[in-house]
Amino acid sequence: MLKYHENHPLASFGFVAAEDNQHNNATLHNTTIQNNCINKRFRFYRRMMLSLFSPEKFCQYSDKKSNIYLLLNKYTLRQRHITLQMIEKEIEALYEGEYSITPED
Repeated sequence: MLKYHENHPLASFGFVAAEDNQHNNATLHNTTIQNNCINKRFRFYRRMMLSLFSPEKFCQYSDKKSNIYLLLNKYTLRQRHITLQMIEKEIEALYEGEYSITPED
């Protein structure tokens, strides 16, 4: 991602952290899962994003319930090339469900 950003300085990024195997197995066995807990991959990726991408260049948002993480380029946000509402609309078009994208601390 860092290399891509070097070549494309206006890029923003996002990802959905895959569910943990333990979570998948529990779902298969109809075990109740708490929706509000973030998985290990999300926590790891979040630490990486916070340490690798400067808060001067990126706003970081997430939906911990859905394990969605966004790195939004501040320049493109200021220029209104993208908006959080545009991104939320695209997420809703790609994935079923309700989302609550909030800024990272």
